[in-house]
Amino acid sequence: LGADPTDPAAAPIPLPLATRLGPHDIFVPGGWFIGGGAEPTTDQPLPRTRRFCPALIARRHPFTLRATLAWFGRLHSAGQLSRALTHCPRMHGSTPGEVEGATVGIGPDGLPTLLPDQDGDLWNPEWPTVMVSWTNAVAVAEDIARWTGQPWRLPGELEWEWLARGADGRVYPWGTEHLEPSWCRMRTSQPVPVPAPVEAFPIDCGPSGVRGTAGNVVEWCAEEYPGTTPVSEDGVLQAIHPTLTDPTQGKKTARGGAYYYPPYSCRSTLRRVLAIHRRSFDHGFRLVRSLVPEDVD
Repeated sequence: LGADPTDPAAAPIPLPLATRLGPHDIFVPGGWFIGGGAEPTTDQPLPRTRRFCPALIARRHPFTLRATLAWFGRLHSAGQLSRALTHCPRMHGSTPGEVEGATVGIGPDGLPTLLPDQDGDLWNPEWPTVMVSWTNAVAVAEDIARWTGQPWRLPGELEWEWLARGADGRVYPWGTEHLEPSWCRMRTSQPVPVPAPVEAFPIDCGPSGVRGTAGNVVEWCAEEYPGTTPVSEDGVLQAIHPTLTDPTQGKKTARGGAYYYPPYSCRSTLRRVLAIHRRSFDHGFRLVRSLVPEDVD
C-alpha cells in the first residue's frame, strides 16, 4: 500500500543548509511520537497520546551562563543595560533592573563577568543559566531571534517531549527504565548540590541528540498552565511564540529533572507547573525554532 498523502510524515524531509546551523544546533526531522503517559496522578501528567512534531532546530544544551555573558555584553554595548539587568540571573529578593543582586555585571575591563552569588560563590560559566523567570527566558529568546533573524523561542512542552523521548514513549532519554547516578546530574550524582557543566553526563541524551533533559536543570516551556501544546485536528503540534506582551501573571509548564532531584523526578513524562515570575537555582531554559524558508533555499 502507498503512503497516505495526508500523513505529514509522507511529505519530503526538508534539510536545512549547513550555513543555517550553529555549532550547537541540532536539526530534528519531523515525526510521530508517543507523548504523555505518566502513571502517577502527581505532577499534572498528560494523557498518553500520539502526535506529530514538525521539524525543529534545537540547541543541544540548555542556555548556558557563558551564553548569558555574551547576551549581557551585547545589550550593554547597545546601550541597553537596563534590559540586561532586568532579565539577567539574579538573587531572590533583588529588584529586576538594579545592579545589586544581579549575578552578571560589567567588570573593570568593560567586559561582562559573573558576580558572586548571595553565598559568595562564583558560578561556572559552563553551567546552565539558572535563577531566571519565564519572562526572563522569553526576553533572551526575543533578543537572540532579533539578532540572528531566526525565530528562536521556548519549546512547547510536547515539542520538548519529542526532543527528549523520541518516538517510542520511553521513560528516560537513554531508553531504559533504569537510571544510574552517573547517567545524568541528579541528587546522588555527586555530594555537592550544584549544577554540572552542560558537556558532562553524555548519557543524558535523547534520540534527537538533545542533551540534559533528565537532569541538571528544569527547563521552562511556552504554555500557560493548565493548557498544553496546541494540536491541529490531524494531530500535528502547533508552535507557540511567547512574547513579553503575554500575560505577566499565572503559571507556566516546565519539564525535566534537576541536579538535586531523585531518580523518579528525572522521568521525561513528568510535568511541572511554575509561577511565571519564579526564579530558582534549578530552573533554566533551552531555545528551539521552527524551520523557515531561508533554512532550505
